[in-house]
Amino acid sequence: QMTDCLTSVKSVNKTDALSLLTTFGAKRLFDVLHEPFLKVPK
Repeated sequence: QMTDCLTSVKSVNKTDALSLLTTFGAKRLFDVLHEPFLKVPK
């Protein structure tokens, strides 16, 4: 399911998705993708 989600992005293929999952793990990747892209100074 996670690879299907990641490959819905046009530039990400299944090999890229599997590399991301292997390197970062599903939980860590999920957490990173749900953080804002820009850190706003407090």
